[in-house]
Amino acid sequence: MILSLLMSSLILLTSTFIMIYPDLFTVSERLAGRGDNQFPESKCRELLLHLEQRMEEGAFRNPDLSLSDLASEFGVNNNLLSHTVNCYGGRGFRSYLNKKRLDYFLKELEKGDARSLLDMAFDAGFSSKSTFNRVFHEEKGMSPTEYLRRKENFMEN
Repeated sequence: MILSLLMSSLILLTSTFIMIYPDLFTVSERLAGRGDNQFPESKCRELLLHLEQRMEEGAFRNPDLSLSDLASEFGVNNNLLSHTVNCYGGRGFRSYLNKKRLDYFLKELEKGDARSLLDMAFDAGFSSKSTFNRVFHEEKGMSPTEYLRRKENFMEN
């Protein structure tokens, strides 16, 4: 009887503790290597600098560029590169890459490039019209054609 009373008290105390301090258990998971502390921050920041340098060189313009390609080039595993992009780039790898492509496309558009929108999109590294249109709409809230139309109307007024 005393043993069951002690066990009940222990269970009640433990559950109360968990409700008051739920973050303690997520910290222990991180320390076990399942969370953000799995990769050293200094390594991630160094990797991010290499990634940004490759993007400045135009690596994103390769429509076949993959996370694996860059990880191999940098001599790291895919998980570390993916973690770095997610945590320090603020997006998943595909989204990060497509944002770089879209930024390049918009710069070329601002220069007054006379090519078609689709040619410029392919030059920026998009591999299909549908991907380009989807990414553009997600980022700008309108189609590329509508964006261009609004830009031209603004320039005329």
